[in-house]
Amino acid sequence: MPISLSLSQSDLCFLHSKGVGDEVGKVSASDFDSGSNGEVQYKLLYAVDVNSKFNVNQNTGSITTTAKLDYEQIRQHILYIGASDRGTPSLSSKLNQA
Repeated sequence: MPISLSLSQSDLCFLHSKGVGDEVGKVSASDFDSGSNGEVQYKLLYAVDVNSKFNVNQNTGSITTTAKLDYEQIRQHILYIGASDRGTPSLSSKLNQA
């Protein structure tokens, strides 16, 4: 079964007020397989800003900052996040978010 990937955007519009290590969003995935085939891992695939200031927790999907964000310097951050299950073969899904 394909993985369904979504993003909670409640905090994304307030990025400029976040400090280092603060959660700014969270991705979640659904996989209805059982056992390890249903366990999902998350990964930051790519960030448009070469000096990405974000991290994605591989187990929880929590998106946190790794540096202070400066709205005057960078007004938009684009992240590409992937989720994959631990099945064989592994199924995956991708999400891009600005």
